[in-house]
Amino acid sequence: MSFIEITPTFYQTYKPLLFSLAYRLLGSVTDAEDMVHEIFISCEKVKRGQVEDVKAYLCKMITNRCLDYLKSARKQRESYMGPWLPEPIIIDEETERPDRRVLTREYLSIAYLVLMERLTATERAVFVLREVFQFDYREIAEIVEKSEENCRKIFSRAKQKLDARDPEPSANYKQHKGILERFVQAIQAGDKEAMLRLLSKDVILYTDGGGKVKAAINPIQSSNRVLLFLQGVYSKNSKLDHSVIVNLNGTPGLLLFRGEELDSTLCCKFTDQKIEAIYIVRNPDKLHHIRNHIGMTRKKST
Repeated sequence: MSFIEITPTFYQTYKPLLFSLAYRLLGSVTDAEDMVHEIFISCEKVKRGQVEDVKAYLCKMITNRCLDYLKSARKQRESYMGPWLPEPIIIDEETERPDRRVLTREYLSIAYLVLMERLTATERAVFVLREVFQFDYREIAEIVEKSEENCRKIFSRAKQKLDARDPEPSANYKQHKGILERFVQAIQAGDKEAMLRLLSKDVILYTDGGGKVKAAINPIQSSNRVLLFLQGVYSKNSKLDHSVIVNLNGTPGLLLFRGEELDSTLCCKFTDQKIEAIYIVRNPDKLHHIRNHIGMTRKKST
């Protein structure tokens, strides 16, 4: 009996699905890629006749590995230095690697990935499989090894924890990009009043340095405090000399540079024409893949 053969076609067919699922469960590009790589290696040891539905089998394998990882990662994230934020990912149809494409832009924003941290590992898996990938409850039950009735209850509980809110109306990308552009212009011009008009009164800002670079240990809340922080970030002494607006996780975001070197990313949650939350990632370990993306883009342009 032959084993599953990982041909280029097999890889290209299932890699985007597995990466998209793993990334939403883990919030980490690096870990998601490692998980998917391990799955394909293990598949080569599986006899073809043992698998009736390859897609379901692969999704079960990746989900189970992610669940095991999340259960151990929970303790690590609790002791993380400062706020833990997901790794941002650039969405670019022209330059995006085919094997790293996400099949859908729904529930992908940094804001939603942060919100999903409220869920247990199993709740997160059931929610993502059902809400994002539209698996039926029979399939989900087989993947997470629970009854269909239990999966329905888990999904309902997850929706309640998330307040049934989707903070990323992707249809408003152009509108939100315009808000971000005006906000950056206001910061650069030092226009305090213009900045405050674009910030929600209760805006909250998170910075993730992972204990490796300078970052605020605690979230910063209120428009005036966030304003002061951002004015410091963009001051002449900070050496941040330019920024570029890109699509980060399906929403408009910023790449902040010191010279040619990427310093950080900035994403926002928008509500009612204002910025309700700001997420800044400075941890160099979480910017590695974006730096690679920038390097590849620069090579293509030369």
